[in-house]
Amino acid sequence: MEQDYGPIQVVLNVRNFQGERIRQPGSKAKEFFDGNNAGFVKHREKVQQELTLVQQSLVASRAGPVGFVRVRMKEDALAKSHRPVRSLFPASAAPTVGSGDLGELIVQVTPSALERAFSVAGDAEEVLQYKPHKTKPGVEEPNPSRARSEVGAIESVSLWAAADRRGFNIDDAVEWFKGRAVPRAYRVDLFDVQRPSMARAESEFNQAGDIIGKLRQEIDEELGCGYVATVMRPDARSMRRMYVWLFDKPSIRHFVRINELHDVLEALPEATLAIEAHRQLLAVLETHPAVRRISLPVHLKQNSAGPVAGRSDGVAHEFRQPVPGADYPVVGVIDGGIDRVPASWVVHRRNAIRSAHADVSHGTEIAALLVDGQALNGPTICPEPDGCWLADLALIPAANRFNKYYRSEFELVQQIEVDVQEAKKAVNARVFNFSHNFEEPPGGSPAYTELSNGLDRIARDNDVIFVLSAGNAGPGRREWTSNQVAVLSNLAASTSDRITAPADSVLNVAVGAVNPPDVPGTVAGAPARYSRRGPGFMQLVKPDVAHYGGVCESTNPQTGLKSVDVAGAVAPVYGTSFSAPLVAKALARYDLVSKGVLPREALIGLLIHGAQVPGCLSSFNKSEIVRNLVGFGVPADAEGMVNGSAHAATLVFYDRMMPAKDLFFGFDWPQSLVENGKCRGQATLTLVYAPPISDAHDTELVRVNLDACLQRMNPTKGKYEKQCEDTFSDRGSLAGAREKDLMEDGLKWGVVKQTHFFSMRGSGKSSDWRIALKYLLRSDEIFPDEGVPFALVLTIADPKKAAPVYQDMRIGLSSRNVLTGDIRQPSGRLRARGG
Repeated sequence: MEQDYGPIQVVLNVRNFQGERIRQPGSKAKEFFDGNNAGFVKHREKVQQELTLVQQSLVASRAGPVGFVRVRMKEDALAKSHRPVRSLFPASAAPTVGSGDLGELIVQVTPSALERAFSVAGDAEEVLQYKPHKTKPGVEEPNPSRARSEVGAIESVSLWAAADRRGFNIDDAVEWFKGRAVPRAYRVDLFDVQRPSMARAESEFNQAGDIIGKLRQEIDEELGCGYVATVMRPDARSMRRMYVWLFDKPSIRHFVRINELHDVLEALPEATLAIEAHRQLLAVLETHPAVRRISLPVHLKQNSAGPVAGRSDGVAHEFRQPVPGADYPVVGVIDGGIDRVPASWVVHRRNAIRSAHADVSHGTEIAALLVDGQALNGPTICPEPDGCWLADLALIPAANRFNKYYRSEFELVQQIEVDVQEAKKAVNARVFNFSHNFEEPPGGSPAYTELSNGLDRIARDNDVIFVLSAGNAGPGRREWTSNQVAVLSNLAASTSDRITAPADSVLNVAVGAVNPPDVPGTVAGAPARYSRRGPGFMQLVKPDVAHYGGVCESTNPQTGLKSVDVAGAVAPVYGTSFSAPLVAKALARYDLVSKGVLPREALIGLLIHGAQVPGCLSSFNKSEIVRNLVGFGVPADAEGMVNGSAHAATLVFYDRMMPAKDLFFGFDWPQSLVENGKCRGQATLTLVYAPPISDAHDTELVRVNLDACLQRMNPTKGKYEKQCEDTFSDRGSLAGAREKDLMEDGLKWGVVKQTHFFSMRGSGKSSDWRIALKYLLRSDEIFPDEGVPFALVLTIADPKKAAPVYQDMRIGLSSRNVLTGDIRQPSGRLRARGG
């Protein structure tokens, strides 16, 4: 009998559904002191006093009249419409050049710009005025001026100071360089100055001159030791940064271009640890207005987890061999090298590490799971079929040799970029496993590290995906139990288990670990006790997903996950290093099934869309516990996800969201799930997109927000209304919620989002539905002309597994002239988006 359903369908004419953007009217000025005029006057005086102090400091500064201030907003004033950039600090006088923590703007100021802000604040009315409410007769609402609203929105104003620039002491810095194999260079983030157009502010700006040039001059004049420095910008949207190395010989004095740096450093001795040299440099940097932040290099921390010592059963593993003519997924392994796995599986090699400095054990264990994971562990733990082509990128030296190969994080990024491009060109590798994490130095590292930034840029520019381990924490957490109170107490007491770089990458996939089934003394599917947790900065969902990573050795030496060690023997392993390749293989399988056609956003969308949260977490808070430990859940096997079901229909959309456009995709709810206009069943909509990113903005580095929802026509009102709930929302509707709540529960500004509809009995009065996709820009951000790449995955299903949903959807799409193609047999219309 002919099968009455087919695999996932890809919508071919997505651009046809983009139309002119529907713009909402601008929001009115908000009042923050309603009923408290005296409180406003006192607050205004405080703000003016802070402006005066900053102005006095600038006038007295020998560095010139340009400085930078932190404007901290109140928690209920985080939305961009409340920011003091129209009246107090307009771009013409005081441009915003970045942001810091949540609700902190960094504003470039001059004495005249501060004088102007003082005057505008003074003009803000002391007595609040009211006006009739537009829709509530007899009710009056606050009607503050823009100046009063902006003053009221500010928590504080302060000059960027030495304490903002440096969070470590000199002794700790020298000890960090001395005790670890890290590059002996300081990273110095620089403010990107902007020319104001207001006459007096522009005159003061011209008087200040090239402040970064003056910083270079001051370094040269004040240092009694030698130095090498470079100023670079990784890409057009990143802030400029300087790297500085110090040397004993005063005659070594070089400012060089980034492409000359490697050769210059190779010819020099090791950088000095003389404490006076470091003190002189930091004294210059921490007082100079051009400097935003000084940080130490992160440390490559080889995961403590791995094969369990002495637990190998001594049985040599016999790997399968490739079947001639068969298709296999391709995964790049960025590690120290691969051994023991048959060379027939390794289709591409790049070895940048000398054998004496390489640790091939880690990469070998990962490669073994990719090739023979199912034979070693069974289909429940390793659901993807065995067999995997490997691109062996041996780029990571042993931890105690890292600084011998990379003089900065940026050099590692450059090396990864070159070799990823070559592997993609040579063997079509688009998924790369990176199971290494970095230890944060004293004083912290930039919120968005050079490596995380670099991996995101490489992924976006080359249409590839990095799968990153979430990292392994120390012994702080105890094993998960069935006692919810004990679990919550344990989590609350654990303070050093946050994810580390590069798992905080924005555009790539971070993987946590859960316990495998059937391990005595453990809860199957529970977050592994060592698996680091989110959230990522900016409240991003990190880890994105989780997979079986083995039980911690101290819980049970038989960890429930097996790989092959460098001796060729089967051995138990544990760690997020080993959950990551299971996810990498699933992504590579999606790429294989779709014949390389789908862009990276669609591959990630399919992975997230099929993920399920382990049942042992069903009673826990979704926004605070579930998402921070397992993200969207454990991915389904790619084959089962792609094959579909007669009782469900899945559509994949991908395109670029274009400037001044909204996307509306109309569809009919499957008729077998409709009765008297009421729609029953369940729907899941997953959105993945790659927005422009700027590290100058820390927690606001995502510059464009895309938001997708399911809407249904309300025939009574004659308009479409939202009919879905966000995956991690524990609070129902977020209508009218504050910005912080929208970020935490609604994933506003997040690059992966998911929303659901569910009704067993049916609801509503119409079967006319649509997907609505819209965008929002940060203040003063310009939507990129080339658009923002995105992918949507929609599934509608009958929970009772009875209705012919797949056939109904095909009929409904055909009646609306929607073109689709099977994901396994992409037509000529489907082409992979190039890098």
